[in-house]
Amino acid sequence: MDAYQLSHLADETLVRDLKSLVARDRANTAALLAHLAEVDERRLYLPAAYPSMYLYCVEELGFSEEAAHKRIRAARAARRFPLIFEAVADGKLNLSAVVMLASYLTESNGQDLLRAAFGLRRAELEELIARRFPSTELMPIAIALRSARNGEVSPGTPEPGTAGDTVTTPLSPSSAPGRIDFTTPRQKVSAIAPERYALQLSVGQKTIEKLRYAQSLLSHGVPEGAIDQVVDRALDALIEKLERRKFAATSRPRQARRRASDDPRHIPAAVKRAVWERDHGRCTFVSEQGERCPAHSRLEFDHADPVARGGGATVGNLRLRCRAHNQYAAERMFGAEFMKEKRERAQASPGADVNAGCQARA
Repeated sequence: MDAYQLSHLADETLVRDLKSLVARDRANTAALLAHLAEVDERRLYLPAAYPSMYLYCVEELGFSEEAAHKRIRAARAARRFPLIFEAVADGKLNLSAVVMLASYLTESNGQDLLRAAFGLRRAELEELIARRFPSTELMPIAIALRSARNGEVSPGTPEPGTAGDTVTTPLSPSSAPGRIDFTTPRQKVSAIAPERYALQLSVGQKTIEKLRYAQSLLSHGVPEGAIDQVVDRALDALIEKLERRKFAATSRPRQARRRASDDPRHIPAAVKRAVWERDHGRCTFVSEQGERCPAHSRLEFDHADPVARGGGATVGNLRLRCRAHNQYAAERMFGAEFMKEKRERAQASPGADVNAGCQARA
């Protein structure tokens, strides 16, 4: 008999089984959070060739983007306050409640705030938060800017809290080295037609002034001042500038200088270009299973043979690594404790080399 055809069950049996499944689901959710928290703490996503816990959850575990956001945030909160595990298993708190509370939990108020939230519905929980953490500020008013093609720009400044409509873009590093926090809302990008997207974000007065000035400068090329065309041209200019800065991209490369720099960490422009093109602007870390890290952001030029051990800035010795995997490689080579001390010294002295001579930012 089909396990999902339940018409044969008596009413009492159906209700009893449903309640049993709900209880098991809560217990499984608590266990899932515990496992996610421990994998996150050990950063086991790194040897699996993922630069963040978020991408590991989405790509490896098959979570939806929103489910990954919510569970990672809840797991990190529960690791700080283990009472959350018990409360989720008992049904006293659900995932949404944990995510709502996460930003407000501190060592001094955590236990009390969690217990006060037990069993509350969303509206009641919002009232509890409002009473304990009153705020006089409102969210910024969103200004909609429509182009001639009805492209729309509107709300969404990144603020700590629950994850709603999001895109899979890293936002800010957490306190743990090499870990990226993907649990913050991001501006919304939605597909609305073939090769057409709606972009929503909020901008400040200066940005609006720059936009209007750009429209006036482009008045001959873009007579109607279509915002989508202005943004497209602005991005072309920005990308060209960033490519020059990050890996010395140019259509007219200069002849290499004969005298090399005295700085052993200096990477010649021609070498940067060659490494970037060879690695296709992507992290080169590969897991034991042969999976390559998908990261295209926060890339650094990593010395396979570290500068600290005499490695040179050559195409053969350099490779692209995302920051998370660059630090992971440094820890494997020099030891986690050594790198921890390095990071602590780097915080005290901003000019210090965090990765012990292994990297240069791309």
